[in-house]
Amino acid sequence: MKSRTVIILWVTTILLGIVTYTVAFKNNTQAIQNTQLKAGDPLLEKLPITEAARITISRGDQSTDLKRLSDDIQRPHWGVANRANHTINYNLLRNLLGTLNSIKIAQSYPCQSSHYNRFGLSESAPSHGSSLDQETGTHITIFDQHNTKLAEVFLGKFSGNNQAMGRFIRVVGDDSGVYSIRERFPGITADPKDWLDHQFFKVNDIKSIAVTAPNDQTFTPWKLVKKLKPDGNPTANGQITLEGMAANEIIKLTSTNAFIKLFHSPRFIDVISKQQAQKTSKLDGKLKRTATIHTEDGISYRVHCWPEATSDPQDPKYLLSLEVTDLSPLGSEQSVNPQKQAKLKAASKFQGQVYLVSRPTVAPLLKERGDFIVTLPSGKAKSSHSQ
Repeated sequence: MKSRTVIILWVTTILLGIVTYTVAFKNNTQAIQNTQLKAGDPLLEKLPITEAARITISRGDQSTDLKRLSDDIQRPHWGVANRANHTINYNLLRNLLGTLNSIKIAQSYPCQSSHYNRFGLSESAPSHGSSLDQETGTHITIFDQHNTKLAEVFLGKFSGNNQAMGRFIRVVGDDSGVYSIRERFPGITADPKDWLDHQFFKVNDIKSIAVTAPNDQTFTPWKLVKKLKPDGNPTANGQITLEGMAANEIIKLTSTNAFIKLFHSPRFIDVISKQQAQKTSKLDGKLKRTATIHTEDGISYRVHCWPEATSDPQDPKYLLSLEVTDLSPLGSEQSVNPQKQAKLKAASKFQGQVYLVSRPTVAPLLKERGDFIVTLPSGKAKSSHSQ
């Protein structure tokens, strides 16, 4: 082959390479710029958050259904539908809707749906053994009262080496790619219990506590009562004693401390359906306890609690139900007291449901009578001993 021919072939090859690179680079540049949104654009244009009436959040096997239960737009009442419409955690709701309404794109990433898993934005659990936490997105859909979709997005992985860097997100219907945002969405999960307002009923100014074991004949019922002065008013330090002590019994001075602030600020873990409660309750009914708590303003709180069968033995949980009654005579001054009526109303909303609680919440009610007393040796004077 002549040298001139070789030179022509080399030049042709080089020119073809330059053309191929130029075309590829141009196409790649176009692809990079081909997302519907760019940095600085709002993720959702004019999201009408006041029209939101239902929100579904799902991921893997978990799903949460949030519903607006009143038509009052100014003071809406929301509940967790798959937790008997129990009151929602409004801080989380405001965080979700407010954040979605104000998000702006930090960076865009053109990609096809086959690459969503890289950003933690897949629609379903992976089928090839990868971790759900790494690939599956949190699916959020917002509907209005007519069940029309107002917005639908998937939340993905955190976009940096730590959670402070924001997250990846994609908008359903935007197939041009995915986006990174600076918002982190703390607390936004697909687990219904995470959306509940976990504040529980509160009991103040306890006058007496009586505990029984309805299904255990060997259990000795006990009753703690607040000591009263001769004029009938409680003692200044709120001392509590055990009712019905024998002549040779004295109360342990520290044994009743836990009752002074019993149910002052309790919290529950989850709302349990009655069917689920029956399945998860301990088979041994003897472990059930019923506590009747009377307060100084004439309210009776009857608390039923029993162990939850499937909880970790190292961190046992209990199931709890509540009944609330006004003990004041109808029409009396105490029965119409506004503060008392507010307490009754606040506690009454917890009736008719079963709640999952931690053991420390009900631990004082699990005590035996013997935990409160010391039996003196025969012939010893009660006044000469203290514990």
